[in-house]
Amino acid sequence: MKHYIFDLDGTLIDSMPIWKDTGKNFLLSHGFTPPDNLQEIVKSQTLYQTAEHFQQELGVPFTAEEITSEIISFVEEQYRTTIPLKPFAKEFLEKEKKNIHLIALLDTLEYLKKGGRISKTAALAGNVLSIKPVVGVVDGEVIVLGKARGSRQGNNLLAEKIKSSGGIDFQKPYFLGYTGLTDALIQKYITDNEALWKEHVKDLSVTTVGGTIGTHVGPGGIAVAYFAPSPRAGLL
Repeated sequence: MKHYIFDLDGTLIDSMPIWKDTGKNFLLSHGFTPPDNLQEIVKSQTLYQTAEHFQQELGVPFTAEEITSEIISFVEEQYRTTIPLKPFAKEFLEKEKKNIHLIALLDTLEYLKKGGRISKTAALAGNVLSIKPVVGVVDGEVIVLGKARGSRQGNNLLAEKIKSSGGIDFQKPYFLGYTGLTDALIQKYITDNEALWKEHVKDLSVTTVGGTIGTHVGPGGIAVAYFAPSPRAGLL
């Protein structure tokens, strides 16, 4: 499989029958007989338009807002308690989740210190020695995978960790991100590690890491998120 569509209705959960019968069930619950052509009438309407039809054409004694609110409440309850997953959806996602890796190279320890993740002494020593940690997410926790002195060794260590995990499956989605105002460091990383990607794609697009994460790591960070080919080799 080359692509993944992370849609919900009808893809991961079997919710289409609920939506198909919602209008009919609403009418029956209030003592109205649904017309035989109800599906044909509502299939091109929005929920609010359907509510207006129920009110104006079928004589339902509620406002369109009240009808809409009741239908939404009913559907929400079905999503919480009744609607099942599509067959094998959970097993498939659990299997593919094991092949996802997130690795990052940090340019400074200062922001980890500010966030209380390392001590002031460790941050001072690391910055004096130009330590560049490589971190990864393993079993839901952020851990240090290794440390290198200087940017060149840091880039090499990041590439080494990607290779040891099994490499990147370029037929599946991947993400390259950077923190800060410039992408100079990540562009240098891409150039220095052409061997990782040159035979698979023509070029690599990059994007900024959002402020929620970037605040904790500071500028100059490089993040790589990807699917490794099965079976998963692991980061450790």
